[in-house]
Amino acid sequence: MDCPRRSTLVSLVALLVLCTMPTVAVAGWRVLPTTGFVTENQQLTLINTIGGLWLRSSQNGDRFRVFQGLPVTEGDVIDAIALCYRAEAGTDITAIGLLDFIVPAASTGISRRVDTTDLNSRTDTCYVSPVADYVPAGAVNLWLQLHFTFSGEGTIYIGAVAVHVK
Repeated sequence: MDCPRRSTLVSLVALLVLCTMPTVAVAGWRVLPTTGFVTENQQLTLINTIGGLWLRSSQNGDRFRVFQGLPVTEGDVIDAIALCYRAEAGTDITAIGLLDFIVPAASTGISRRVDTTDLNSRTDTCYVSPVADYVPAGAVNLWLQLHFTFSGEGTIYIGAVAVHVK
């Protein structure tokens, strides 16, 4: 006779958890899959592997960008971006930025934070870019600006990317 009452109670608790869970922000590092990066530049090739992302170009320049949405919820405060990478000679990451999309379905966003530290390590390296307590006002994209200066084909390897929220 107790079973129907327990079943109802469990169903109500499950429904309550499902309804409130998306609004609960979890502090800490959130690792982003490197498969989420995209680009609009046809001269840049993105090759996803089990271990990370290879970014290749056979064209010189510094206007190559890759983008990825960040898993942030209302109430999150971003205070760091971590990027593990390796850049071949003649390649580097020239900027890490956050782009805010406040208007739904907007095709352009507002740059909210840019770190122009030149990342050009030839060995596997992790760099943590501090962010001054950035509170997203809408959807947020992380972007990386890449620079290629070489003869032949250049490659940048992205091993891991994470965002720290509090």
